[in-house]
Amino acid sequence: MAQRLDLPIVPGKGLGWFKLGMSLWDTIRHLRDQVALIPVVDFKYSEEDPFAADIILKLKSNGIELRFEPYSQRLKLIIVDDFQRVRLTYKGDEVSSSKAVPTGELINKLFGPAFPGEFDSSTTQYTLLYPGLSLVFPIPEHLMLTYQVSADVPIEFPDGGTPFATHMYIYFGESWVKASLPSLPGPTLHGGRMGGNRGEVDRVIAQINHGVVIHFVGGTQSQKCPILFLVTTPQDLIADLGPPGSIYYKEDDKLEIHSDNNKDSYQTQQEDDGIMGKMDDIGYERSSHTPQASQQPNDYFYNYFNLGIDVLFDGSSHRCKKIVLHTNIPGHFDFQW
Repeated sequence: MAQRLDLPIVPGKGLGWFKLGMSLWDTIRHLRDQVALIPVVDFKYSEEDPFAADIILKLKSNGIELRFEPYSQRLKLIIVDDFQRVRLTYKGDEVSSSKAVPTGELINKLFGPAFPGEFDSSTTQYTLLYPGLSLVFPIPEHLMLTYQVSADVPIEFPDGGTPFATHMYIYFGESWVKASLPSLPGPTLHGGRMGGNRGEVDRVIAQINHGVVIHFVGGTQSQKCPILFLVTTPQDLIADLGPPGSIYYKEDDKLEIHSDNNKDSYQTQQEDDGIMGKMDDIGYERSSHTPQASQQPNDYFYNYFNLGIDVLFDGSSHRCKKIVLHTNIPGHFDFQW
């Protein structure tokens, strides 16, 4: 069994570092850095239509499931389905651990009186409702009738038995079934004028032969960051977006993507887009190497993985000459690059 994660519960907000609204890209990146604590992650999505159902990350060894809205790829629901595999706390008090189990009595003591719950006779489960938090308790068959006709919270069964929670849901919205995404946070100052690593993108508008305009969430209206051909410099980009995740120097010029001499292979186009790199134990990552001094100035990419944007600069003028936008569709060759 993997070491227990130690996570505080924040109803309607998140569970430890799992924050409602966080991106799938950031989540997977963090999971890759936590292999010792989170050794097994199942990734589930609809192969027929990636936008038809939630994207799911199942942390099998930790008893946690994360569900992401498929279009925005942002976390909308956190599920704990095995309390024995995780240590949970609420305002410093243990909810589940090697010494504590989430009984009805403990939940009532820590979280206070709940709203009237819901009993599902088809699954014989009672769902205890708090704002942004739901807990599920299985009800013995011989007590089904009691909870079908009563709104009593199962703090203790009439026969003296103790109910134990089997599932916990953390969400934003009316209920976990109707979970919605919280508002995106506005940009902060560290990392760049638009927030850099912490800024959240509202939308990106591509303008042919001109460039792109990134709209960041901020207050009542979005803030714009233009990236313009033959105008934007690396200094401009760093000032607006912060430093790139990596810098990739091209070794030769294959940028004429519509010319006859650039149809050799799919790999050639990947090199043009600045996304061919070395394989390590957790997947691909773009390589970063500097050109030799004897060569002519090489073009180079600034790779912003978290934004899905690569910007190519001319090696001589150091002005933007190409922009690559990535959609991060599950199952695609470029997913999570």
